[in-house]
Amino acid sequence: MSPKVFFFIAGLPRSGSTLLTTILNQNPNIHAGPNSPVLNLMEMVDTFRGHETNKAFSYDDELNNVRSSILDSFYSEIVEMICIDKNREWTSHIQFLRAHVTPNPKIICPIRSLPEILNSFLHILEDAETNILDGDLVFPDDLSRCKHLLGNGVVAASLQSFMGAVKAFPDNLFLCDYDSLLSHPEETFKRLYGFLDVPHFHHDFVHFDNPFLTDDLHAYGVDNLHKIHSEWGARSLKFRVPSVIVEECSKNPIFCEYELIRTGHSLLTCRTNVICRDAFGGPGT
Repeated sequence: MSPKVFFFIAGLPRSGSTLLTTILNQNPNIHAGPNSPVLNLMEMVDTFRGHETNKAFSYDDELNNVRSSILDSFYSEIVEMICIDKNREWTSHIQFLRAHVTPNPKIICPIRSLPEILNSFLHILEDAETNILDGDLVFPDDLSRCKHLLGNGVVAASLQSFMGAVKAFPDNLFLCDYDSLLSHPEETFKRLYGFLDVPHFHHDFVHFDNPFLTDDLHAYGVDNLHKIHSEWGARSLKFRVPSVIVEECSKNPIFCEYELIRTGHSLLTCRTNVICRDAFGGPGT
């Protein structure tokens, strides 16, 4: 067994995952990097099961060993003993984590209201020549971009994965509401450390810097996709989400269910006597 402890970050895009990892990296015992290929590497091992070599003679046991060793091998040069692997698809692979990594995987899920997520995307995309929405497809206006994000794009995929995990494995999730993180960072991190069951660390929410700079322009066609602003708090962005999309977010049953879950875990609504939970296992204090 590896002496390292592994946790995971998934959740929804534009909901504060980079901010979370930036703050967590202040803890000298924690390594929380940018988006990781670990899950993709594990899936590549599984695709080899259909290769002619494995059909001629089964290497299933050996492949299982390789797959199970990837996490340890990937982080073998990291000195910190707590490693937090970030991949938005982990919420779709909790059963795999239970079977091959740990019987009690702990996944941090940043969440945020859907209109705010969409608005953040719209501001990112306005100056982008290369569209990160879906390859070469063209979405000429805010309405078409929002429809795609909610219908077939990254927001829809992340939401589907998240909602499935919430229903099937609630005790393995820590829901970190974006507004709560900005308005009550101390309490949010206190609850987070409690969920992870690791000693609390007093973070600096005034001076912070992302130690992992990513080449977003080269990878996604959009610069500063994961840029962290030095001032703490929500930035004031012009609200550009079309009213028809806002209405859809308030009426669609799945979107409404998500919002009910989100507000149920917000420290803001918690203070108005709405039940708030650290994960789904126990009520917040």
